[in-house]
Amino acid sequence: MGAEPFIDVADIADVAAAVLPGGFEGETLALSGPEAADFVQAAQILTEASGTPVRFADQSDADHLAQLRAAGTPEGYIEWRMAMLGGIRRGEDAYLSDGVKHVLSRSPIGLREWAAREVPGSEWAVAARDGDHAG
Repeated sequence: MGAEPFIDVADIADVAAAVLPGGFEGETLALSGPEAADFVQAAQILTEASGTPVRFADQSDADHLAQLRAAGTPEGYIEWRMAMLGGIRRGEDAYLSDGVKHVLSRSPIGLREWAAREVPGSEWAVAARDGDHAG
């Protein structure tokens, strides 16, 4: 499994707010987080932030397709999702960009920092810590 340069949605919003008034016309701004993590590493980060074990379980393409179709997922979305996951699996999405730093003059927020901010109080983490594994 390849790696993903997870980006905080707050960084995306901050960049959008900064570029909408103008000043970046004609520029293509690639955005990414500051480092790429594979899904096992991401699960470890979520484990540390939540205080409860999180495990990544890889799924074959055939099983994932069957699960999506059984859930009634539209075919157009399935095609996009499988292409995206294929790119991640092959390592094609692990690139890092400087778009956040270019626009905001600061480094992007990393997955670990995001997780420390968002995960401890999340409904799923609280439920898992309280023993409600179905929540």
